[in-house]
Amino acid sequence: MLTYLFLSIAVSLTISLTSMFPLFSLIQANNHGERGFTVELIHRDSPFSPLYNPLETPSKRVANALQRSINHANRIFKATSFTSNWPQSTIMPDTGEYLMEISIGTPPVEILGTADTASDLSWIQCIPCRTSCSNEEICHYEITYGDKSYSNGIVATDTITFGSTTRQPFRLPQIILGCGHNNSGLFREAASGMIGLARGSASLISQMDSTIDGRFSYCQVHAIWKPNSTVTSKMNFGSRAVVSGFRVVSTPLLTGDPNMSFYFLRLEAMNVGLKRFQYYTNGTASTKLGKGNIIIDAGTTLTYLRKDVYGKLESAMSEAIKLERVNDTQHHLNLCYKTYSDIKAPIITAHFTSGTKLKLKALNTFMRLSKTLVCFAFKPTPVDIAIFGNMAQRNFFIGYILKKETVSPLSLLIVPSINHQYARTHKYPRLVLFIIMYSQLF
Repeated sequence: MLTYLFLSIAVSLTISLTSMFPLFSLIQANNHGERGFTVELIHRDSPFSPLYNPLETPSKRVANALQRSINHANRIFKATSFTSNWPQSTIMPDTGEYLMEISIGTPPVEILGTADTASDLSWIQCIPCRTSCSNEEICHYEITYGDKSYSNGIVATDTITFGSTTRQPFRLPQIILGCGHNNSGLFREAASGMIGLARGSASLISQMDSTIDGRFSYCQVHAIWKPNSTVTSKMNFGSRAVVSGFRVVSTPLLTGDPNMSFYFLRLEAMNVGLKRFQYYTNGTASTKLGKGNIIIDAGTTLTYLRKDVYGKLESAMSEAIKLERVNDTQHHLNLCYKTYSDIKAPIITAHFTSGTKLKLKALNTFMRLSKTLVCFAFKPTPVDIAIFGNMAQRNFFIGYILKKETVSPLSLLIVPSINHQYARTHKYPRLVLFIIMYSQLF
C-alpha cells in the first residue's frame, strides 16, 4: 500500500580485460551468504519484452533506437543547463533501451519500468487522482521530458520487491517513489514507469545504499539484429556487483554541479591506432562539471563527443577504413559505409583519469542500420558535455562502487548459445553462465 509523504518531511569506474579464472573464483565467493541480488535487464527490442513488435524490421528498430538516443542525450544536455539545438524525439519516454521488472506493495504488483542511470526519482503509473490529491501538505512531483510528455503526482513510500535470478525475492521497505496520477504523452501500459538509478538522494540506488553497500553493476547485450538471441542483460546489486580479477582497472567517478546527479568521468584523450587526440574542456564547462567532462550513461545508445574531437576521430577512421562511403540521410550519422559483412575498423582507445584505458572494438563503435549500411556510432555535440553511451559499454561488465567513488568495467564474453530458460532457473545462474563461457573460449 502506498503511503504518501508530507512536507514535514569517492566513487570510481573499473575496466578489465580479464581471463575467466579469477572471475570464476569471484562468483563462487559471492554466493556464500553475502547480501546481493541480480535482476534481468530486458532490451525493449528483445522477444522477452512486452514492447517487442515481431513485425518490425531490424532497420526500423535501429531507427527507433537512434531517435530515443537523440532524445535521451538532449534531456541530459538540458539538465546540465546547456543550450542544445538537438531535434526532439517522439518516442521517449514511453520506452528506453532497457526495462527492469520490479514489484510494488503488499501483496506485490508487478511493474515494468525503464531502467535509467540519468534519472533520480522512480515513478509508476497510478489511477487518476481526484479530490484526495489536493491536500496541500502532501508532497507533489512533476517530471517533464524532451518530447513534452510528463508525469506528475504524489511522492509516496512503499515496499519494492526485486525478483532475483536466484528466485529469492529481495524486498526493500519504505522506498520513496512517485505515484503518477497525471501522465501525458506516449506512456504505454507495458512499460509503466521509470526506475531512477542516478546519484541523487531520491534515486533507488541512493535509497538502497546501505543495503547494497553502494555497489551495482551491469552488462548490456545487443538485441536489435539478433532478435532470437536467448541471452539477456543483467544488473547486479550488493555483493553480486563486485568487480575484481586480473587486469581490472578503475577511474574515479567525479562530482560536478550539486544539482546534477549524473555519473561523471574524466576523458583525457582518445586514440585511433597511433593517432592520439587530447580531450579538453573549456572553463565554463569545467566550473559546472567539476573535473568531469563525460557522463557514462546506460540509457543513451550513441556516444557524443565535442565537435573538434569527434571531427578528428571521424577523419582518422575514414582514412583507415577502405570501404565505399555512403550518405545516411535518414539517421543523421556522419560516417557510413556500404558493406554486407562485419566492418573491420581500427580499435579506439579511450583514456580516462588514473591511466585507465578502454579499448573499443568495432562492435562498440559501429552499428548496422540495414543489411548493407554500417555507421559510426558516435555523434558530435554542440556543447562541452559528452556522453559515453551504451554501445561503447557493450560486452563490458560495468561496476559502480559509490562509497569509494569508482566505476568499474570488466570485459566479458556473452555467449549466444546459452539457453535462456536454463540461465533463468538454475540455482546458480551466474556460475553456470561463466562456466559455459569459459568452455567455449577454446
